[in-house]
Amino acid sequence: MSHCDQLHPGIPTEQRKNARGCKHCILETQRIRRSGLEPPTVCKSCNVSFPTGRNRIFCEDCAPTRADWERIKKYGVDRVQYDAMYFEQNGSCAICLIREATDLDHNHTTGAPRQLLCRDCNVSIGKLLEDPSTLRRAAEYLETWNG
Repeated sequence: MSHCDQLHPGIPTEQRKNARGCKHCILETQRIRRSGLEPPTVCKSCNVSFPTGRNRIFCEDCAPTRADWERIKKYGVDRVQYDAMYFEQNGSCAICLIREATDLDHNHTTGAPRQLLCRDCNVSIGKLLEDPSTLRRAAEYLETWNG
């Protein structure tokens, strides 16, 4: 058990022992939180102050979303890298160049990220098993029968 290093007049030392800290200090912290007088927290990412939330280290703008965490875990691509790819492609799909790029395409063998695609193009190359010869035959087919 830990002891509180602060002096609290009228509170015996044995009452200042607790696994989480001093009972008096814990109650005081809770009172400050509830009153809204707690000092603002500084965002770990952008260094901007924001109102303290429970166990928060990022402001609303910088807080990683569930999609961000999944993208980092699966492909090692964080939000900054994803945004850089998005702006490099002007927000459009790397294949059709028409629709908005929303999906991070990746090599299914190595797991390495490639480029951003729209949902339709990403699903299409997946359905064709990411085989370039199959994709070429599909293109030839369309050129033959649409011409």
